[in-house]
Amino acid sequence: MKVINVVPNTIVLFMLIFLCVNQQSIAQNSIAPFTGIKYFQEGVTIKGIEVKLNGMTLLQNRVPLNKEIEIYVQQPKGFTTDAKKVVFAAAEVSIVSAKGEVLFTTPNAFSAKATTGFIPKDFITPVIKCAITTQLIKANTTATIKIRLYDLKGKNQLRVEFPVNITRPGEALLLSKIAKSVKAPTNITALINDIIVAGVKATVDTAVTKNPKMAYLALDIQKIDGSSFVGILEGKEEFWVYDKNLNAIKTTDMLLKEVKGTMEGSTVNSFVKIPYRLKTASANGYVVRYRWHSNDLLQVIDVVVML
Repeated sequence: MKVINVVPNTIVLFMLIFLCVNQQSIAQNSIAPFTGIKYFQEGVTIKGIEVKLNGMTLLQNRVPLNKEIEIYVQQPKGFTTDAKKVVFAAAEVSIVSAKGEVLFTTPNAFSAKATTGFIPKDFITPVIKCAITTQLIKANTTATIKIRLYDLKGKNQLRVEFPVNITRPGEALLLSKIAKSVKAPTNITALINDIIVAGVKATVDTAVTKNPKMAYLALDIQKIDGSSFVGILEGKEEFWVYDKNLNAIKTTDMLLKEVKGTMEGSTVNSFVKIPYRLKTASANGYVVRYRWHSNDLLQVIDVVVML
């Protein structure tokens, strides 16, 4: 009988360990495409974050003064619920200067719901609203919007950092009604605007001879339509590399790029190799973001890969 009791307990312990490890692997810190928002999943996990102005998706991190910014938190999970599955969530919002000065803070943007909570259908994509006013920003040209979405009935939370650049007077905003996601594996988030991409795949390449000390992230951006062979080559691109805590990792190496297609054809494939770590460094625990845009800024491909 003792042996029989030990085996189930061992199995239960193994299952608990597996579930904890699996949850940790899913709930990683990450970066949002388009805006570069950093989010830290500390018990509260989300599918993603989208920023809108005037009901349209913001395609980068340049925002105007005195305009309401809407931050959509997609499918948050990890909150304590009551018998009716009501969620009691709070959202602390702060605006911080480049020097770290707190220019504005509100303890709970959801204060109207502090007592009644959110019914499930109203918490699928909660919206956090804020605005950076001329009076707040003064002579600053940059700021960071910081949000702490937390459980009023527990300890779980999500921290968000949105670094913004203030637009110049009269500067056109990069907003869209047609932005969409791209089919990709679960460790990749890819968003596009005014262009078609069939899919995105990522592998690690350690055989690049350009810099034999570096490991490269190889991105295969498949069946791009709506631009051209020349358009993809002449577009502007940049990349960012972060560690697991979303600290920026600087690299002086350039990305490598190859575009395959014909001058006359409308569909091309883009192959990008991004140097993200030394071969001798740990193989896991990185977030890599790649962004391409057309010369007119309207066509965008923005990809985030978790490694």
